[in-house]
Amino acid sequence: MDNDDYCMTEDDWLASADPDEIYLPSPSIQPERMLQFLRVHRRADNTKHGRRRLRLFACACCRRFWASLSEESREALDIAERYADGEASRKDLGYAWRISIRQYGSGPRTVDGIAGHVVEAGAMTAAALVPMVCYSVVASTHKQPHELWSEKFQQAAVIYDLFGNPFRTTAVDAASQFAAVDSIRELAEHIYQSRRFDDHSDLAMELEQAGCTDTDLLEHCRQPQHFRGCWLVDALRGIPM
Repeated sequence: MDNDDYCMTEDDWLASADPDEIYLPSPSIQPERMLQFLRVHRRADNTKHGRRRLRLFACACCRRFWASLSEESREALDIAERYADGEASRKDLGYAWRISIRQYGSGPRTVDGIAGHVVEAGAMTAAALVPMVCYSVVASTHKQPHELWSEKFQQAAVIYDLFGNPFRTTAVDAASQFAAVDSIRELAEHIYQSRRFDDHSDLAMELEQAGCTDTDLLEHCRQPQHFRGCWLVDALRGIPM
């Protein structure tokens, strides 16, 4: 397949993360294409930080099914997140894979099968397989079309939260400047470590008090959903894209 097949415009990217698309006759929600765009045109799987975000994307998709996961699958998911952050070894990841595949039950396309793919050796492989299994799990209960598109949107929303708008990288540069403000950096670290993603509104207040007028940063803080690896929180923690 030619690389042009993976091209996206900024409008394509933003449409994929637009919840109003769910109810349109032909929604423009394309998480798979977003991932391939990141791989082909942004080389996301060729950098340490890109691979981290790809792994965390897979983890975030899996974590949405947390209530239905077995204890072993939950342990595997936790290990995968720690591995993404360099807090677990490849040996740990191998252990996570072994305990997760025991949970497949009737087949790999089950809720616990999602966790099995989260701990794939390659971050891009995990990022590509996990959303497909998530969709299969949702589709197996014969959802209405808008409910199936809602699953696609949730995946696209995670990608958007973790990778931002790749057509406007100035927002990341602007956020990085505020990482030097102790109160902001400490709040961002607290949000990340404690998973208090609802505290993004507090982050917006801290940014404004520090003199931030960048609408991209403030609007992103006020988005309804955020996940581990959010590009803004990472930038404020001093983690590069």
